[in-house]
Amino acid sequence: MELGNINTLDTSIATLEKIKELSEAYWKQVEYQEVYGYQVQEGSKWKPGLNEMELFLFEKEVGFKFPLSLRNFYRIMNGLDKPGINFQGDLNNTKTEFRPKFYSFPDDLALINDYINWILEDNKISQEEIKSGKAPFIFPIYGHRFLIFDQNEQVLSMYGNDIITWAGNLAQAIVRDIFDSYLHSIDLTNFKPIKYWLE
Repeated sequence: MELGNINTLDTSIATLEKIKELSEAYWKQVEYQEVYGYQVQEGSKWKPGLNEMELFLFEKEVGFKFPLSLRNFYRIMNGLDKPGINFQGDLNNTKTEFRPKFYSFPDDLALINDYINWILEDNKISQEEIKSGKAPFIFPIYGHRFLIFDQNEQVLSMYGNDIITWAGNLAQAIVRDIFDSYLHSIDLTNFKPIKYWLE
């Protein structure tokens, strides 16, 4: 089973199930890199997806209705069973750090809110202004990749007020971050402007 062209991936249940299966196979053996930042641990697997009641409670806690792509994602997978590992640039480092890579509910709710608030503060916009329509809501899906809650449901890489395009949709973003071979395969020529965040 292969994913094919990353630029044609949609956010359907079938596509996300395929990503889940291929990523778990990919993580069975991980070659760690001597870099700073959190890497997926070898043998990581996705936690089971959420049911409709859990999704409803998740939305209620966040304060925004999820777009279909995010609902589909969380129906299939809800974070990983192991946290990401940070060797801090040295694979022989005995003082490794751990932090979730993909966020799960309810375990990572506080972290999700912290990431959202960090981006809002650094970009001088409040939740109230977002609710009034000044900008679409943002939601972290992996590290500092954020899904945009508008009609296009694109993904930005947002680190404070450093914001760049990342992927045309959630499935493409996940594949780009998981599989090294897809990192530079994304085509962003048709990326749509995003109100307030990237106009």
